[in-house]
Amino acid sequence: MVFWQKRGWGCGCTWTKVALWLAFLLLAGGLIVPFVVIKPPTATADYGFLTRFELSPSPNSTAKKPLLQLLSYNAMVHIALPNPNLYRGITCRALAALSFNGTRFDESSAVGVEDLYLDAQEEKTVRLEVAGVDRKLTAAGAAEFARQKEAGTFEVEVRLDAVVRYDMARKTWCPLDIKA
Repeated sequence: MVFWQKRGWGCGCTWTKVALWLAFLLLAGGLIVPFVVIKPPTATADYGFLTRFELSPSPNSTAKKPLLQLLSYNAMVHIALPNPNLYRGITCRALAALSFNGTRFDESSAVGVEDLYLDAQEEKTVRLEVAGVDRKLTAAGAAEFARQKEAGTFEVEVRLDAVVRYDMARKTWCPLDIKA
């Protein structure tokens, strides 16, 4: 203990007391941190079905390669929304929409999820169904459609524009952008 006394700490502390205090502080920090850390939720598309996804030329285009193609679709997606927080529930309001090759399907096809409450570490599934006829698609979008049709799979993006409110932390809505 000569080291402690030479530095002017003359508190009579032994290494055992110092080790016990450090262990206590680490334990107390380990119990408090999970209440403080807030994680934003993520979403995953569990599965999706395209029952109709076809392209047809625009009826008023007369060129050999029409500039606009019309897309008709029926799609269903199940989106899983888990709450990763250990001790905090969340309330989520979301607007979900589908898009293909950067072209969002009709605004009327967006589905809203109103005040979905998730307890701590709870997961809920939201079912999203959209259908539309004659959605305009550009020539680049039509080329991408042909390439993906040749490959046998279509890459349709599901986007959730959401706001989240955490229980016991904030009373304001926080914006959240999720792509699945």
